[in-house]
Amino acid sequence: MKLSRLSPCLLAALIACGDSTPGPEPLEIRTTSLPAGMRQVAYDQGIDVRGGTPPYTFALASGVLPAGLELAASTGRIAGLPSASGSFEFSVRVTDGVATAVSASFTLVIDAPPIVVETATLADGKVGIPYDVSLSASGGEPPIAFELASGALPAGLSLSADGRIFGTPDASGVFELDVRAFDAVREAEKTFLLTIEANDPMLAADPLPGGRVGEPYAHDLAVSGGVPPYTFELMAGTLPSGLSISGAGRLFGSPTETGTFSFGVRVRDSGARQDERSYDIEVIEALTVVTTSPPQLIVGQPVSFQFEARGGVPPYEWRFASGRLPMGLTIESTGLLTGTPITTSEDVAGLRVTDAEGFEKLAIFTFRVSDRLVYDSQPELQIPAVCTGTTVSYNAVELEITESMQIAELDVTVDISFLDAAEARPRELRTLKLILYAPDGRRAVLCGNGAGVRGSTGCDESFQNGFLQTTFDEQRIPNVPMRVFNGMNAQGTWRLVAVVVRPTEVGGTCRVDGTIHSFGISIRPDFDPSPYVIVSGFTYNNLFIDPWIRLFGGGIPENAIDLVATIYDVGVNGIREGGQGDDVARPAPLTWSAPNGCTLADITADGHIEASAAQRAGTCDLVASGGGFVVNTEVHVLPPDWNPRVRQY
Repeated sequence: MKLSRLSPCLLAALIACGDSTPGPEPLEIRTTSLPAGMRQVAYDQGIDVRGGTPPYTFALASGVLPAGLELAASTGRIAGLPSASGSFEFSVRVTDGVATAVSASFTLVIDAPPIVVETATLADGKVGIPYDVSLSASGGEPPIAFELASGALPAGLSLSADGRIFGTPDASGVFELDVRAFDAVREAEKTFLLTIEANDPMLAADPLPGGRVGEPYAHDLAVSGGVPPYTFELMAGTLPSGLSISGAGRLFGSPTETGTFSFGVRVRDSGARQDERSYDIEVIEALTVVTTSPPQLIVGQPVSFQFEARGGVPPYEWRFASGRLPMGLTIESTGLLTGTPITTSEDVAGLRVTDAEGFEKLAIFTFRVSDRLVYDSQPELQIPAVCTGTTVSYNAVELEITESMQIAELDVTVDISFLDAAEARPRELRTLKLILYAPDGRRAVLCGNGAGVRGSTGCDESFQNGFLQTTFDEQRIPNVPMRVFNGMNAQGTWRLVAVVVRPTEVGGTCRVDGTIHSFGISIRPDFDPSPYVIVSGFTYNNLFIDPWIRLFGGGIPENAIDLVATIYDVGVNGIREGGQGDDVARPAPLTWSAPNGCTLADITADGHIEASAAQRAGTCDLVASGGGFVVNTEVHVLPPDWNPRVRQY
């Protein structure tokens, strides 16, 4: 119904009726009490208001809210996280939209939460070891105190009011404890099991490190448990000689003998608890460098020399440590010295050897590179040792040459004192003679009768006041045919023979006073790796080192020889070895001829040489050729009576 259609009378009636419409309800706070809260638990509670004219505004009229709570002015909600407990009285005023206000008083109780013992378990302890554990609890009203409700703590431990279990336990075992936590009005209990382990000292079962003779040794015996300090003592068995055990459990010293040694040790702690254990210790030989000196080194001679060590724990590893090795040489990790020296030198180098356990030894060596190999002996040998009637007496010194090599040049050094006992005059030495024998039978008379000069007066000319100290070589005495040894292999036993002819008889026994003090051989090897030729088929004469034959006569049949000139190739070691070692002979020998003719002997191409019918002594030139080689030599044709005693003393 639209108002425009109302009659004026009805409209007026309605207006008149409006004056009697009822107004709003009175403003009223309907909430009469607030539920209790709990400290540290979220709180949210509204205040119910009815009547009046919204909107409402809330405010605290008097008193205080619990700490942590606030009253929302627009909603009237009391919310927050109360941080304090207690009973709080306050009044709340509500004002509506037309400024009408009402108030109501409230009491809000904030209670404390229940006590909870939060410690879950107690840590284990050990007898004699200080123990300190703190219990924790939540809730309640601080302060929270602790006490033992039932059970018993291990002897030596206490429970303090603030929840500390502390002290030094004296007994082992598992202890059941009921602990009470409480404040002024609340309490809570919790049961714990406290384990206290026995704490006897325990010597470690680990094996002892080995020792080495002469090397410092130090090892501390390991012990666990117990209460320090510890005291150690040897209770059985025997320690290796040179080792001791201290009261603190240290094995120390330098063992002096090898072997495996068993012994027992007792340890005591500060509480008189003890443990015993048996041990074994093995002492081995200390790492030692066995090689005392490197080999003789020759320029151009390949080297393969093994340095040796012993003791320690193999395998060994070698390395260059200091100084300088000769040029051309290297040391391998196996201790093998290899290479080829390229120049003469004298170098000092340190080599370090390490065994499998890391022990090291350093050895210093002097490396001398020469163009000669030197061998010597100091026999202090009396002359004579052998007497053959009254004709001759002699003694001999031997030198062993182990290297296989071809001789390019050889010298002999001797140191001899000698006195003819008959004359007692040091220069009356006509009876002494020195002879050098090679392994293959070649020889050279160094001095004395038959040395190449007829009528020689023995070694007299080589002595000075009864002493002969000299080197025999081609330059020293050209008449001594030292080159008789050139081209031969040096390997084998060499002999220096001192011979006295017509020795003095003293009481029916031959006697000559003399001493061979030293005897040395110096060899310059021929290490040319090229092929070479060796001529064989004749006897080396003490006076003629070239091929020789005799004329018929005198009962001596040496009137023919068969010469062979053989080409040799060096073997895999790359050095000449005088037709021995690994050198290889070519199958075809060289062909012989006399290019200038020879009327003294008949010569065939295959090397057969025989004194001719001309029956004349002399010398002919010979040539052996083939395979790219030409060898020039001489053949001597000797009278049948020439030097008939050449092989005798």
